[in-house]
Amino acid sequence: MAAFTFIITLFLIFDFDHPTSLHIYPNGNKKENGHDHVSIYLVLKDKSSPPIDAIVNFSIYNFLENEYVTTQDLSVRRFNVLRSKWGVSKFIHHESLKDPLKGFLFDDSCVFGVEVFVLNTTIQGECISIFRRSVNVSYSRKFDNFSNADVGGYKSPPFFTGKYKWNIIFYPRGIVERNIAYFSLYLCLDISTLPASSNPKVFVEYTLRANDQYHGQHYQLKRRKAPPSHYSVKIQSFSLFSKNSLGKYESEEFEAADYKWNLIIYPNGNENADGQDHVSIYLVLRDQSSLPAGEDVNAIVNFYVYNFLEDEYITTQDSSVRRFNVLKSDWGVSKFLDHATLNDPSKGYLIDDTCVFGVDVFVLNTKIKGECITMLEVPRVVSHSWKFDKFSGADLISYCSQPFFAGNYKWKIKFYPNGCGESHGTAISLFLNLDLSSLSTSSNHKVLAKFTLRVKDSKNGKLYQRPEGLSHWYAFSNSCCAWGFSHFLPLARFKDPSVGFLGNDSCILEADVEVLGVVAPLRK
Repeated sequence: MAAFTFIITLFLIFDFDHPTSLHIYPNGNKKENGHDHVSIYLVLKDKSSPPIDAIVNFSIYNFLENEYVTTQDLSVRRFNVLRSKWGVSKFIHHESLKDPLKGFLFDDSCVFGVEVFVLNTTIQGECISIFRRSVNVSYSRKFDNFSNADVGGYKSPPFFTGKYKWNIIFYPRGIVERNIAYFSLYLCLDISTLPASSNPKVFVEYTLRANDQYHGQHYQLKRRKAPPSHYSVKIQSFSLFSKNSLGKYESEEFEAADYKWNLIIYPNGNENADGQDHVSIYLVLRDQSSLPAGEDVNAIVNFYVYNFLEDEYITTQDSSVRRFNVLKSDWGVSKFLDHATLNDPSKGYLIDDTCVFGVDVFVLNTKIKGECITMLEVPRVVSHSWKFDKFSGADLISYCSQPFFAGNYKWKIKFYPNGCGESHGTAISLFLNLDLSSLSTSSNHKVLAKFTLRVKDSKNGKLYQRPEGLSHWYAFSNSCCAWGFSHFLPLARFKDPSVGFLGNDSCILEADVEVLGVVAPLRK
């Protein structure tokens, strides 16, 4: 694959304080069948931290459309000691990446990024511990002789997930006291698998489906047991609320991700947005005038309505990013729930003239942290040779060669005649050292390079080198300016007169350096 520039962006969500890194395989992670693709992964560096549940979305920038294309995946990923990495082995195919009509590679540059949403388990009013596992269990059951089915429910054989036993309950004729015009479908927890000593609840996300056997499609609802994370509004005497000509209700101010918000509900619909005969619901950013000029608040917003009969929340499950700023301070759904559905007692949204609405707000941090990797299209190998004299009289711990240039950077060979670290007194140590004066003062700059270090056997015309060939690249930076080998060659062999590494009290040390590219901080 031809060399090109990577710009890597890391979007930190909800003050995500856990050290992470973004790993990109330009030619694909072959261990996970990523051939002919770019593979991308998020890695949690501190494996000793408690388990972290997060929603992870990777993105690539489209230069032609001036927008990011993202995975838009709302699945929860768990990071812990046993699994500190998650990603996509086939994120984008090389053909799509290189196609100029697609817009992902422009002027030989491309931009990748990641968004990390950490689940907030702190709920206002009560504490709910939500346990989510990365393994999803699917179960299918075929129901025969539908036309002969009696009124009543049919229970499937049990199946297990999350250490709990479950059944699907199917009412072919519906639940009579609710609505006989529909069939009913339920997920049922076998309470025999719950602890008997307390009154526990099991919070789950689930989907129930009915397969269309003719067209190969299925129909599903997005539901969850967990309440909204940020704010809820419970409306009692809803019928009076809507009859008293209250055009809209504006909630108390609440906070999410260090911003102030209001939830606005139109019980009779927002007529200015064609919301007649519906409940309209909106999220409003407060004090938007205090935002710096040109600054936006980007957020993923999901609204909820509570179903009393099912004891669960119905959600929009929309992962689109909404932009809030001085000119556009609100966003919502003008036709969130139609009045016919709301007022139908069999639906379960209005019980005793009471209903509950809520909202989740996931704010993207616009302070992008990242780096730009620029690869050289035609890297050049530079060789340097250094003759070290008077080996027996060497009394310093280390010595450096004269500087030489490779890839516009200054380098030196660093030699420890008597070894260093654990190899002191047993081997010679040899390193390639980047002269920091040729680096930018920024601590984030890195130079990517391959190198080989050698000592010459002048007697037999041979070379001893490590590593064998330019097979691996290293990142040189302000924090790590030297790479090499503390145990490069045993002293006994180095001094052996029959070998020829040390002749006339001198030795010849060599280095091949191939600069591949440079990493610089990403500038917005």
